[in-house]
Amino acid sequence: MIVLVCGGRDFDDIDFLEKTTSKTGVCINCGNVRIIKKKETWYCYEGQRKVWKKSRVNRKKPHGLTTKEAKEFLFGKCCFICKRTENLNVDHCHKTNEIRGVLCTRCNLGIGYFKDDPMLLKKAIKYLVE
Repeated sequence: MIVLVCGGRDFDDIDFLEKTTSKTGVCINCGNVRIIKKKETWYCYEGQRKVWKKSRVNRKKPHGLTTKEAKEFLFGKCCFICKRTENLNVDHCHKTNEIRGVLCTRCNLGIGYFKDDPMLLKKAIKYLVE
C-alpha cells in the first residue's frame, strides 16, 4: 500500500511506487486517491487538485478579474453576438487588456481566429455573402 500526504512525497516504499502499475494509494488527508508523478515527485491527485483549483480562483486573468469576479460579471448576461447564455467569457482586447464585453466560447474563439482584425472579419463576411 502506498501512503502519502497531500502536495508532497511521504512514502513507505519508494521502490515499490516506481515499479507499480497501479497509480492509487492512500493519502493521509484524502483517503483512497489517484496519485500522479510530477517532476520526479509523486503527489496525491485530490490534494493537488484542491491546491490547483484554489490558486486558479484567486489568480487574476489578463482582463484584471479573478475567476470569482468574472463569474459575477457574467451572471445574467448573454453573448453580444449570438445571444447564447451558456459558456460565456469575459472578452478583452489583447493589446490593452481592457474588457470589451461578454461573448460565448464559440464567438470568442471565432474572433480570436480572425486575430481581432476587423478587416479580416469584413473579408470573411464578403466571402460568405457572395
